[in-house]
Amino acid sequence: MLSVREPAPGGRTPVVALLLAAVLLGGVIAWAYAPILDNGFVWDDGANLGIARAEWDRGPAGLAWAFREPFYGHYQPLTWVSYQIDAWLTGATPRGVHATQLILHLANTALVGRLAWVLAACPALGAVRALAQPRRRTAWAVLAAALFALHPIRVESVAWATERRDLLSTFFVLGALVLHVRASPVDTSPSPVRGRVALLHALAALSRAQVTLPFVLLLADLWPLRRLETPADRPGGLLRLVSEKGVSLAIAAASAAAALWAQASQGALTAAAEHGLPARLVQAGYGLAFYPASWLFGRTWLPLYERPVPFVATAPGHLLPALAAVGVLVGLWLLRRRIPPVAAACGAYLLLVLPVLGIAQAGVQLVADRYAYLATVPLVLLAAGAGVVLWSRLPGRAVRAPVALGLAALLAANTLATRRQTRVWQSDETLWRHVLAHSGSCLADNNLGYLLLSRGENGPALFHLVRSLERVPSYGRPWQGLVALLEAPRPADAPPAGWVVRTLERAAATQPASALARRSVALARSAAGRSR
Repeated sequence: MLSVREPAPGGRTPVVALLLAAVLLGGVIAWAYAPILDNGFVWDDGANLGIARAEWDRGPAGLAWAFREPFYGHYQPLTWVSYQIDAWLTGATPRGVHATQLILHLANTALVGRLAWVLAACPALGAVRALAQPRRRTAWAVLAAALFALHPIRVESVAWATERRDLLSTFFVLGALVLHVRASPVDTSPSPVRGRVALLHALAALSRAQVTLPFVLLLADLWPLRRLETPADRPGGLLRLVSEKGVSLAIAAASAAAALWAQASQGALTAAAEHGLPARLVQAGYGLAFYPASWLFGRTWLPLYERPVPFVATAPGHLLPALAAVGVLVGLWLLRRRIPPVAAACGAYLLLVLPVLGIAQAGVQLVADRYAYLATVPLVLLAAGAGVVLWSRLPGRAVRAPVALGLAALLAANTLATRRQTRVWQSDETLWRHVLAHSGSCLADNNLGYLLLSRGENGPALFHLVRSLERVPSYGRPWQGLVALLEAPRPADAPPAGWVVRTLERAAATQPASALARRSVALARSAAGRSR
């Protein structure tokens, strides 16, 4: 079997061109994401970098806390350690934390390019003339890195300080994949590389839950490494490949248990009575279709895609994308031997996105841009590789010139859209107003309402808190703020009193045990001259 460490045939690697492309791409990425350096902490950052700082920023005691306690439904000790390093270096200021986020994104981009580079020398891909040639191999690496880094769907993971866990975990996962593909061990003796891969998996799991990496490694063994295609590999081959990943499988099991423990300890898991199995399966299918579609065709990217309450599984907007995703998966399985690159890339995507599809639902999101950060890397590699292959088959400069201009225009548009998206994360107000401008969200209305209340803008605050209950009558968070607003003098810019009373009455009927709800209704009636 050909070792993937052998250089590809066809000449020397254009090292100078590769370095120049890397420097240029790094500069473009830095420019696109530079606005995050002026952003503040938003949303859950207040908890992770404010409330929790009293725990993680205590030196050795903070280190012990990080490994011992879950927080807000997550077990992420290595992420807490990274924040502590930020505190030592920059005081964990917003600018310092966001600078680290950008550095990690640049590192992940380099690893995506490196992964494309080592994949080009795999036995299954080395036979492809376009990818075996050094210049095209370089083009694949650079194009994959650019398509990964410069897209608005990545902004949430980079601009949101809370998602440090996503950046860190992705760094270690990509590093493990590069090591595994580059080494391509074919012997049955213990390999130091397997130990390093398992170590990187452990570091990824300590950054955030990571349970599917060993299965992605096994998929890579089947294709493109093709470790079961020679007669010598076949006797007991699959069992051997699985046993090689025994340590990583144990890490995956421990990470899954830690994630469920952390979620359950905070009451973050959604009850089955509230969101049943059929609904979860449709949500999972919807998510499968959503991330590739958003990456390829998206026009608007939101910090929150709120799961409707109640979630109607049979609604066409949910069911049809789910059925389409299942149909594509079935088709890829049937055609896996004819189009192995497509089947392998989509299989890896499925494995990476599976844990966040909502089968074990936690939180109010239906889908989330951050879940695409790592999961869509296989699709990025596939698209970039296909682009290089198609380019190599174009007849001449007359055809290649407009194609090159089109690709440059696409990357430029993605870069500008990415830069615009970073400003959505400037503050809590820009965040929630962006969500409400493009979708309905009881959480966004609630959070914006409390923000306006804290600034003394009582009329708009009352509107958003009441509208939060209009969207989801069973929502419990707005009531305390509503009591405070309704006990104060009625502002001149308050919403219509009749609408407020009717909305609060409907919401209170769903929460008969809530004293705050009853108090809010009484105050609203009194303000409307309808006291009973």
